[in-house]
Amino acid sequence: MKLVNGALFESGNLILIDGHGLAYRAFYAMPELENSKRDKIGAVYGFLNMLVRIFEEFSPAFAAVSFDKELPAERLSIYKDYKAKRQKMPESLAGQFQYIEELLSILGIPVVVTKDHEADDCIGAVAEDAQKKGLDVLIVSGDKDFLQLVSPGIKVVFPQKGFARFTVYDEKAVHDEFGFEPVFISDYKALAGDSSDNIPGAAGIGAVTAKKLVSAYGNIENILANVGELPAKTRKLVEDSRDSILLSKKLAKIKTALPLYFEESSMKVKEIDNDRLFAFLRKMEFRSFLKKYFPGRSDGSEEAPVNKASADSFCCHVNSDDLCVHYSDFSPASFSLYASDGYSLNLSSDRQRNAGILSDFCEHIKKYRLCGFDLKVLFRKLIAHGIALPENFFDIALASYMLEPSDLSQDFLRVYERVTGNFIDSENLSSEKKAAMTAQCVPLLEKSLQKNGMQDVFCSQEQPLLPVLARMEHYGIYCDRQELFTLSESFNQKLDTLEEQIYTIAGEKFNINSPKQLGYILFEKLQLPGGKKPSTNHETLLSLMPYSPLIPLLLDYKELKKLLSTYAEKLPELINPETGRIHTTFTSRKTATGRLASSEPNLQNIPTRTAWGKQIRAAFKPKEAGKIFLSADYSQIELRLMAHFADDEKMIKSFEQGVDIHSITAAEIFGAELSAVTENMRRKAKEINFGILYGMSAHGLSQRISVDMKEAKSYIERYFNRFPSVESFINRVIAEAYDNGFVTTIMGRKRWVPDLKSRNVNLQKAAQRVAVNTVIQGSAADIIKLAMIRTDDFMTREGLEAKMLLQIHDELLFELPEHELADLVMLVRKSMEKIMDLRVPLNINIEKGKNWSEMELIED
Repeated sequence: MKLVNGALFESGNLILIDGHGLAYRAFYAMPELENSKRDKIGAVYGFLNMLVRIFEEFSPAFAAVSFDKELPAERLSIYKDYKAKRQKMPESLAGQFQYIEELLSILGIPVVVTKDHEADDCIGAVAEDAQKKGLDVLIVSGDKDFLQLVSPGIKVVFPQKGFARFTVYDEKAVHDEFGFEPVFISDYKALAGDSSDNIPGAAGIGAVTAKKLVSAYGNIENILANVGELPAKTRKLVEDSRDSILLSKKLAKIKTALPLYFEESSMKVKEIDNDRLFAFLRKMEFRSFLKKYFPGRSDGSEEAPVNKASADSFCCHVNSDDLCVHYSDFSPASFSLYASDGYSLNLSSDRQRNAGILSDFCEHIKKYRLCGFDLKVLFRKLIAHGIALPENFFDIALASYMLEPSDLSQDFLRVYERVTGNFIDSENLSSEKKAAMTAQCVPLLEKSLQKNGMQDVFCSQEQPLLPVLARMEHYGIYCDRQELFTLSESFNQKLDTLEEQIYTIAGEKFNINSPKQLGYILFEKLQLPGGKKPSTNHETLLSLMPYSPLIPLLLDYKELKKLLSTYAEKLPELINPETGRIHTTFTSRKTATGRLASSEPNLQNIPTRTAWGKQIRAAFKPKEAGKIFLSADYSQIELRLMAHFADDEKMIKSFEQGVDIHSITAAEIFGAELSAVTENMRRKAKEINFGILYGMSAHGLSQRISVDMKEAKSYIERYFNRFPSVESFINRVIAEAYDNGFVTTIMGRKRWVPDLKSRNVNLQKAAQRVAVNTVIQGSAADIIKLAMIRTDDFMTREGLEAKMLLQIHDELLFELPEHELADLVMLVRKSMEKIMDLRVPLNINIEKGKNWSEMELIED
């Protein structure tokens, strides 16, 4: 987008933009961004970014935008509930439209509206007029209503999530997807309805049947005229909904006969007032756009460096053993380091220059301890420039988390205020000041770590893990974008089929994603057992499986919907265009137990057992030929830790002999010989094993294994009778936590559980579960962290090309050349299985494969 040098584009087509659609898409695609004045600006930033992508891709000569500024009076007059179920626009988005319209004014893009009509109608009217005048028209929207306008001169452009790519619908594309011509889209919606616009459609007829009918008969009038030819069930549905179908077509049809026309003079892309644009970008504090389009012009918002000299001068003024810094990232290519004494290092987009400065910096700081907040971010920058990471450092964010693991709001000011007890005004807080505040925190945190007996685990486990995670994040994992696009299409088609099946069994159309509407179908219309407070959550749906064929369809729908939105559609936009890889972020500061969490995106929760989850995982693969994946997964580590802590003879013996622990439990609880344990008995025993581990109640267990409360309670009692040392361990943990106020993991990390002394019984019970869970799950987290540190060290010392890619709770995933397989298997077994001496052996399962889904076990 040529925002500086005159006209934006030179071409012969018209772009018409669905302004509300793009604003909503931008709002939900971006985080809740604010500028220094606390103005919400996320949607504005996203909208501008989308405009740039659209205009760079299609280079129009003419452009216009339309917003839904008027109530659709005509549609409301015939159907008062039109769009009635739409949620109110979020206030944080509504306040950003003034800035979006200001941006459009600066860019010279007119807004077209007319009284009583929606943006769809306005865009349709201008599009048809422009087509008559010989222009090619592109309508940019995420709303498939516009497909009814597609013709030889009009195409519809659908931005994919993140605007990584566009799908352009011409007449052939519409026919390929729907099986009929674009002119029949409104007829299709008349049958299928539209939950987003609250268009009723025909009750019991879903998307698949609607497509078949329109493909066979064309418009609604022809379908109604030939209704006698339809199968009996379909005929009845159509006849019963005749009035609703005709009404729905009127609602779905875009009105193009409006007094709105293509105007060459107002819609021609004009030169931009660069001063206005610069002022706007500066007001919004869009630094990346300022740097891109006004590279030689200061925006006045970056903190001016006190000193631009060498790394030597940056370090030489430090009068202590600690070099306390604050890190500011102004763009992907440039950043600054600020010291507590007011000196700074400023790095530009010149990678070669940066590398030299950073190399000098790392050489000079060897005589200091580098102290900062969330140093892993800085470490990734150093790795990107090929710079060796410092060995002596202190991360105040990590230290603060260690001392308060239940407080997960780990921003800089929050940490400073909690550590020092000082409250500070965040307005105009400079990076130099933040570096000085860091220096205040360091001795206080060190003293607290020492006092609480956590200095050793902090120095031997938590901090050494940071460079390991930084390397993993920097390298990333390759993901096949095209496979994900294909999966998205496949998942959407399957969802359409599931919707139709659900509506057929329910006997009507409804919003499947609405708990209220789903609850009405399940508990009022179908009269399924829901108890006093019926819920539609996953556990409740599982418990309703025996009562209706609707339930498995709903569970499939919800899983597929989540996989589609969370992974198949989202992951492509998170693939780094330079590396082709996804670079997730790992941290333990988001979980109170210390387990590592993956975010942006979360790669730890992709289902492993379902067919659809496996299809998502198959898109993750080595990028280069000759490389494979290797997975190393601790076998039942939490149950092994339970056996270790409880010192339970039966459990220890089963792990030593390699006998399946769930089968042993089943034999004990059900009073059967080990050889007589059935798969169903083992399944129940597995639920009991983990239920006991995490303090599951008899009610919870009864739902999990589909038995009544009395039977579930008897299973728990029988378990404790057979494994009394486990009950003793649980009681001991709770008693010690009550006395001490905290529990401790195997490596000495602490978690405080004050609610154990609460007068609220529910809070007490929850705290008891937290106490036991932290000891077991937190200790498992300790072990995998130590294993990661040792494995990384071994791979480095052995000079292996293999890379650690992901940590998925008890599993590590590696990418390696195939010729290193034997070496890595030996190294991983050594580092993971021998990391700690327990009363039971630590065993791992190792698999290899060509992608993350198709993995095969490597035998010992």
